[in-house]
Amino acid sequence: NRNVSVYGNKITVENANIKGNLKIYSANINIKDGAVIEGTLSYPEDSIYKASKGAQINQIKKTEAIQQEDDENFLDTFTGKFYSLLCFALIFAALGIFLPGAFTNINDKYAELTFGEGVEVFTKGLVILILVPVIAVLLCITMIGVPLGIILLVLYAISVYVSKIFTAYLIGYKIWQKTFDKDAHILFFGIIGLFVIFLLELIPGVRTLTTIVAILIGLGLIFDTIKK
Repeated sequence: NRNVSVYGNKITVENANIKGNLKIYSANINIKDGAVIEGTLSYPEDSIYKASKGAQINQIKKTEAIQQEDDENFLDTFTGKFYSLLCFALIFAALGIFLPGAFTNINDKYAELTFGEGVEVFTKGLVILILVPVIAVLLCITMIGVPLGIILLVLYAISVYVSKIFTAYLIGYKIWQKTFDKDAHILFFGIIGLFVIFLLELIPGVRTLTTIVAILIGLGLIFDTIKK
């Protein structure tokens, strides 16, 4: 009996009698038989819109296009990514001070990084990303394995979060090594790598791929560090 506003990825209206106006914010809209809209139906002009002949619509009005991810305000995106950069830099500084060996091990193992080693560490990260939650769930199913399963899940979550830092360190280390070929502090390598990832994540269409690859490589590096 009143106006209705609906938000969703895909919206279907069927066998509904709306006395007032219907405002739909969706990328995919389907108005089926039995739908009666006595007021005005409004929807974004860039939506995929379908209406059956059996639907009764008093009036249709198109509104502004839905704002897609690639059309986000650049300043908002930049601010969010820059805040993330500062958070990761702080965490990296703490790890670098209290656990410097975690990064010097990367220097030793990947001083001469080959394509095969890169594929290997990426594969390790993929296996860890998939296998660890499965093992943790299996442990939680058993009575005696619940504490270990919970601990494993917590460590897994932490590892996924900080994985980007390890990837950034490797990137910064290799850039510095190829460009200047001299020693520097490990914190310097990490800042360079984090800045490179920060720039890549500002590019629409690349940011998601960058995040995925950074997590997988980082998990592989964490595994190598813990194993050693």
